Amino acid sequence: RTVRRISELNNMLMQRFSQDVLSLKVKQQTKINGDFELLDGFIAPTNENVFTSPEAILQFLLLIADTPEIQDLHSSCLRQLRLARRVFRNQYYVERAKCRELFLQLVKHPNFFALGWDVMHKHGVLQAYIPQWDNIVGMMQFDLFHAYTVDEHTHRLVKNIYHYAQPENKEFPRCGNIVKNLDKPELLYIAAIYHDIGKGRNGDHSKLGAVDVEEFCRHHGINAKDTELIRWLVESHLLMSVIAQRRDIYDPTVINEFAQSVRTHNNLNHLYVLTLADIRATNDNLWNDWKATLLRELYLLTQKALDNGLECKVALQDRVSEHQAKALASMLENGMNETQITQFWQRLSDDYFARFKPAQIAWHANLILAAHPMTDDFLLVGTSANTSKSGAELIVYGKDKPMMFAQIASVLDSRNCSIHDAQVMRTQDGYMFDSFIIFEHNGDRITSTSRLDSLREAVETQLNKPGEKHVNRRKMSRQMKQLDVTTKVRFYASQTNVTLVELEALDAPGLLANNSEQFIALNFKLHQAKISTIGERAEDLFIISNEHDQPLTQDEQVLLKKRLSEALD
Repeated sequence: RTVRRISELNNMLMQRFSQDVLSLKVKQQTKINGDFELLDGFIAPTNENVFTSPEAILQFLLLIADTPEIQDLHSSCLRQLRLARRVFRNQYYVERAKCRELFLQLVKHPNFFALGWDVMHKHGVLQAYIPQWDNIVGMMQFDLFHAYTVDEHTHRLVKNIYHYAQPENKEFPRCGNIVKNLDKPELLYIAAIYHDIGKGRNGDHSKLGAVDVEEFCRHHGINAKDTELIRWLVESHLLMSVIAQRRDIYDPTVINEFAQSVRTHNNLNHLYVLTLADIRATNDNLWNDWKATLLRELYLLTQKALDNGLECKVALQDRVSEHQAKALASMLENGMNETQITQFWQRLSDDYFARFKPAQIAWHANLILAAHPMTDDFLLVGTSANTSKSGAELIVYGKDKPMMFAQIASVLDSRNCSIHDAQVMRTQDGYMFDSFIIFEHNGDRITSTSRLDSLREAVETQLNKPGEKHVNRRKMSRQMKQLDVTTKVRFYASQTNVTLVELEALDAPGLLANNSEQFIALNFKLHQAKISTIGERAEDLFIISNEHDQPLTQDEQVLLKKRLSEALD
């Protein structure tokens, strides 16, 4: 808070330096109204005391929204605004009926979230308006995940939503279409302003924020239907990112449960935009193609489930047929034999075709069929930077070898590579098919052919040493050694014959290989791994079954939890 005030003073000082010391003259002076004028794009007061009340401050913000030519505040304007803040600090502006009316006009104004929102946030008007916002100004979150204070994060989130609706937005066209077609975009903006407002109050910030925003809506005369949408968005703002990053989104049960929580296309659209803007405003290095793909897939599958009356199995079956048709057409164009393709596909389940894109399916078949004949010691390792928008892909196909998954994970980790997603499948004739989406450890996409070849060769070399454990010599960084994350293990039931294991632990070297070794020691089968790294914390999801291809029993869950905690803590 102090730094922000000093920044204001510096801004004023530098402007006065230009005017008084360097004697820079105003080139263009334009009158806006009786109280304000424009001096070379800077708004300046024409009278000595223009901010006579809190209402006058909000009307000033409305004037900024109405005048797109304004670039920033003149030093004289900043000085008067600072003085006015002190004069009116004995009462929050929201307590005044006229201020509430003006605030609603601001959030409904199409241009307010350009410069007006920046001024409101940066110069303390929002904290003078909402008491709960006053509590989060300058609030730090001490981890490696949140790069900004709570209020600055929310400021950036709102700017992201505004950017989606602008013509220059080419990166997020789906969000752009959603925001531009909303009947009441102000509802999304209000939910965005309140989504993290409950932080720092020793409780679930989503629930606390939902109570606060409900009170806000009641005071501002927002109708019951709109209030419920805003309240639900604040309470559920983490739901979509949690499902996308920590659940199996190709499990019909998961999609149906999420669709039932969302209920309508309108809710889904609002939540998708809010989630995307939220992730991108948390940390500049957090957003990547992998997260974009997960959210897009979850959005599209849920949309189809809602279209089909929550019958997600219908949507997934349509997806299987569509992916097969597109992959087949692509392979036939490249001169492949349809009979061979069909015979190979008969070894794979529908689950495979639902999870992989047509380009991946075609690449897998092309690579594997070209590697004939298949023998008991057959092993194929392949890499590609082009088959998936999510990241580079590494596949391993062949007869199962001792500790195969753990060895692959260990090799990749030792070479500064991170796994974001792993699919472990068995074909009808007993072959293993493993697919990994991989990135550099700093989150960059792997595009270098030589880098991918090097990783492929390293994995292949290690897998040709059956039973020999790989030694990972990657050290934990000095920064990570200072952090403490308690290992947490949670179990979730599934309608299929598997158990979902959610693990939260310190993102230490060899973590994934270590976890895999615990599964092997207990004769558990790993079917899928979804890996999320959030700052210093690894939040991983494993889908496993016991040696009888059944969900884990209560005793097996207790034993696994004990082994994981001992191994990781």
